[in-house]
Amino acid sequence: MERTAPPTGEHDAISSDKVSVDSVPAEDALTFQSLNRRLSSMPDYDTPSPRSRRWSRIGVLTMLLAYLAALIVPRLPINSVTQASFLLVVLVIEVAGLGVNLWFTRGEFTSLIRPLEEFSRQLDHDFPHHFEIRNWLLSQPEERLEKYAAMAAFRRERYTQNLPMLAGAIPTLGVIPVVVAVYFQGRQLIEGRHLSLIDWLFGFALLLFYVLTWTSSITKSRLEAMDMHLQGALAEVEKNRQAPGDVEE
Repeated sequence: MERTAPPTGEHDAISSDKVSVDSVPAEDALTFQSLNRRLSSMPDYDTPSPRSRRWSRIGVLTMLLAYLAALIVPRLPINSVTQASFLLVVLVIEVAGLGVNLWFTRGEFTSLIRPLEEFSRQLDHDFPHHFEIRNWLLSQPEERLEKYAAMAAFRRERYTQNLPMLAGAIPTLGVIPVVVAVYFQGRQLIEGRHLSLIDWLFGFALLLFYVLTWTSSITKSRLEAMDMHLQGALAEVEKNRQAPGDVEE
């Protein structure tokens, strides 16, 4: 009978990595997916309640419908008095929608009034969740933690090198270019000008570019968070490893 050669190279590394996690329950084992899940589950400091989010969305939807109605009413075949009455009602509805939205999101504007105080409260809120993840990483086998930290650092460097190929030097420009493009295209439609096929293609390309840049920026931000947590945990492990030697000296 032929003998099977023992695993070497990459297979050996994978095998040893599987062995190193035997001491940790499967649901608590370190993987990038589990780390991402724990980061995503961290509660935000200023997350509104479901009721506030629902009413805020209702307010925004009311404003949008009232705005569309304000564009349609002047084109209706009605006399000027009725038209003015309709526009006044639409204006009241739009202001009411704005008021509802501002009332149920008022907590988000507190940071504009007292930014330093709100930021310090946010740090206090994030403190226990931050070290909950750190303690979970410290409970992992050291060999596994080193491998994941090395992988995260490598992918972070590669991602930083590749992202400018898509977004240049301004990967977080934001939604402003899309809003400006939509505004000018909407303005042309309101004025009765028909957009050409080239206008639609450029508008779609701009929107697609924004979505790609936005998703790339979010991915880069999450990768940086993973790398910082892993490197911080690994540094603490190495510090604890060196501590007994320092005491003996």
